[in-house]
Amino acid sequence: MYHAMGVNELNIYVINVITELYNVLKLYEKEISLNLHPGTLLPKISGYDANGYTEAMNQLICYNECYLDHRESAEFILFSDLDEVITSVNGNLLKTVRILFNQIPSVAGFGFTWKTSSYIKVDTVNEYSVGRMFNGLRVWRNESYVKSIIVPKRVGFSIVHDVEGMIYQGREVKHVKLPLEEGYTVHLRAEAQMTKHKGIDLIDANILAETQINEYRKLNNKKETVHAVTF
Repeated sequence: MYHAMGVNELNIYVINVITELYNVLKLYEKEISLNLHPGTLLPKISGYDANGYTEAMNQLICYNECYLDHRESAEFILFSDLDEVITSVNGNLLKTVRILFNQIPSVAGFGFTWKTSSYIKVDTVNEYSVGRMFNGLRVWRNESYVKSIIVPKRVGFSIVHDVEGMIYQGREVKHVKLPLEEGYTVHLRAEAQMTKHKGIDLIDANILAETQINEYRKLNNKKETVHAVTF
């Protein structure tokens, strides 16, 4: 997805992954500019393993390693979780941030609003396709927070979500939040399953988190089963 949207290099830091998924990543490594790196693990000291107490298995450590490796060479950097996709409405993420950067050259980060969404769950590998997953997305709410793409030389370290409020060289960095009409972050936080009703594919919302179902009812006043929509 990112490769298709103008990102010219992707780096994945691997700590623990099933063999089948790793083999798929190796195939992509040959087709696009994807680099697989061993993730960073902290050493054991006197038998104490600190890795069990770091956030998301050293996620921020791996992000910072990527940041330091590419700080001088990269035009922009995004730190993406596996359950989210930062996307641009015009289809070209690189073009979008370049235009904004030319308009506001002092900016350090571009914020893309999170859209908490559910996706269609499939039972077998043969049923999976990227197109089917995205055509069946359901947005449950727009969040107040964002995911940032950063200008690496304008910050001093990597971030997990956004650079808003970050202090660098004694000053608060400049952060710009994009309107939803220009781009957003798809955050895949819940599973849905396709069911058949009179020959029509529907999303079974019963398996979604109860809080999301209740919120959906309040906002839309509809039943638990909703139509799959193109997003």
